[in-house]
Amino acid sequence: MALSLFSTKLNTHLAPHLRPAISILRRYCAAQNAVVQSGEDSVKVEYPPIVDQSKAAVAERQKLAWHEQVKNCLTIEEKLIKVNMPAYWGLRTTPLVNDEYHYNCFPYFQHWTRTQYENGLPSGWFKSSAEKVDGLVNSIREQIIEAISFQYQGFRREYESNVKLSDEEKTRLRTAQICKDLNRIIIKSLYSIAPHLEESEVDIEPRHEAFWMVGGIEPPEDKKIWIERKTPLTDEEKNEPVDRPFQYAGKPILSVRNRLPLEPVIDDLESEAFDVEEIPKSRCDPQGLGYRRVYQHVRTIPGFWPGSEHEFGQLCYHNRHKYKIAYNEIDPVDQQNALKAQAILNSFGWLIGQAYYQGFSTFNELTYPLTTQTIITDGQNWSFYVYQLNTTVFETVHFDRNRRANKCWGTEELKLFEEIDENGKVIGFNDEVLRYLIQFYLTEPKERNYDMKPYLGTDEQTIADIDHVERRAFLEQNYKHLMSGKPRHRKDLVPEVYLWEWIYKIKFDTRPIDARRRFFELNQDPWDRRLDDYHPLYIPRNERIGGYHDKKNKWRAKYWP
Repeated sequence: MALSLFSTKLNTHLAPHLRPAISILRRYCAAQNAVVQSGEDSVKVEYPPIVDQSKAAVAERQKLAWHEQVKNCLTIEEKLIKVNMPAYWGLRTTPLVNDEYHYNCFPYFQHWTRTQYENGLPSGWFKSSAEKVDGLVNSIREQIIEAISFQYQGFRREYESNVKLSDEEKTRLRTAQICKDLNRIIIKSLYSIAPHLEESEVDIEPRHEAFWMVGGIEPPEDKKIWIERKTPLTDEEKNEPVDRPFQYAGKPILSVRNRLPLEPVIDDLESEAFDVEEIPKSRCDPQGLGYRRVYQHVRTIPGFWPGSEHEFGQLCYHNRHKYKIAYNEIDPVDQQNALKAQAILNSFGWLIGQAYYQGFSTFNELTYPLTTQTIITDGQNWSFYVYQLNTTVFETVHFDRNRRANKCWGTEELKLFEEIDENGKVIGFNDEVLRYLIQFYLTEPKERNYDMKPYLGTDEQTIADIDHVERRAFLEQNYKHLMSGKPRHRKDLVPEVYLWEWIYKIKFDTRPIDARRRFFELNQDPWDRRLDDYHPLYIPRNERIGGYHDKKNKWRAKYWP
């Protein structure tokens, strides 16, 4: 009734061109009054949801919207480019290299990869009967012994006389050759009874790289100072956990890939066997533990380029390192923990790269598990591991909510032989190690009855599937450049804060009279620059679509995802 009277008064005072709107308002008010007077509940009012407008809630919604953008990219390469889009100069990542292991790194690697470790291989993992495996061991034992003896004493190796190489490097070269010989002998002997080996692909020293984010880390003091310099924050906001990007880079001896994935140990991703509470927790920043941080474009390459039919790993050989800084030589437990840390890092890094090629990422969760087998050896000592990847999202927005956990199973250290005598004879050959090797090769990949690429397009899954020539060439060029890992050609353009500026201008404001010209004095963050934030390339006149006199189409188009 009040709205009706209000509209009547407005109708007498407003201009004539507004009277039709007022009449519509009057009819609406009359209809509402009729509904109320008749007592009929025929009008259902739908109110918008109440959205939390706090700063933390808004930031979380923005981050989840970014995750959705990554998921909506249709091709593998576009997803990997999209991950690099927020950082023109690259993300400040924590590199984890295959041959660098700090002391007591095992619990931290468990936390950063969200991995639960269990001694012993999973029961029921090997499907072949003991009689079959024993028969294969007897048939190839002599070939294996001969290959080992030949590598130790059979010929004069060039690297043995190289004084520039350390004993550790010479051992690694000999181990690599032993693994290649064993792989050749086993595949040649088993492919007739294991058809999946006949069509498998073997990569020699492939390039394994992977990127992921880890959340729930306490911000260091320099981060707090820099954040507070941009916007005043409360103590609670300054101590909010942050995300840290990690970049793994490994170079195994060799890897074997198949068209189909290995069967998971446990198909249920939410199984109670994956207990996230057993994983050690650490909120400490990696930089405080001695891990350096560098600016680089993040890369994910599981040893092959997108588009290969053989995109699932069956097994991978890794050289065992001396772990000089990873353990105390007096304590054998530290040495075994360093071995476990290497197995977790190598297995996780390879599997998350394969997950990216299936359309998943560190921002988009897996819909099914991935499994692989890892072997670590120095030629004489061998360790065998099975790893199942169940989750890839570790950011702060998911860190405490995600109850999934990855899992690694591993054997104790085993010796393939006791020693090699002066005549090159192998003494104390261990058939148990050869059984493990054969069973790893006999583990058969099988097809799964669900969609393996739910977040990829149907017609376009790689850049090669794009019909638009210019867009395909643009994406391929930029993708290959990002994945190359090459440093910038002009390092002088990279923003830098000099040490004296950090001391006298940022940490302690002791130069208030100086002219404010630097980016940190103008409250600017150059690291907010996006990958597509640059001037477009110029097209020479003779190459333009409209000919020499075309002045409109003088800039090359951008096709960033």
